Amino acid sequence: MSDDTLHELRRLLHAVGAYRDDLVLVGGLVPEVYRLLGSFVSPRHTALWTDDVDFATLKKLEVRPDGTLTEVLKSGGYVILPSRASEPPCHFVQHAEFGTEE
Repeated sequence: MSDDTLHELRRLLHAVGAYRDDLVLVGGLVPEVYRLLGSFVSPRHTALWTDDVDFATLKKLEVRPDGTLTEVLKSGGYVILPSRASEPPCHFVQHAEFGTEE
C-alpha cells in the first residue's frame, strides 16, 4: 500500500469518527490492510491496484451526536459525489482537495 493511500485511509477513518465501528472495509484495499497486520497470513494473490476506499454499512445507522455520517464526512472535508448506482444505495465521497466532481 502506498504512503498516499495509507494517508487517505487514515484521514477517512478520522473523519468518520464515531461511525468507525459501523463500517466494514471492503474492496481492493482489504488484502493490503491484511498485509499491514503482522499476525495475519498474507493473502496468496496480488491485490488489484486500487486508489479508493470502499466501506459497507447497514442501510440505517443510528445518528451520532456529531451528526449523520454524511454530515461528519462533510465536516471532515469530504464532498458527496453524484451516484449513478441505485442498488444497493451507493454514495461516493472524496476529499474536497481532489475536487467536487468525479
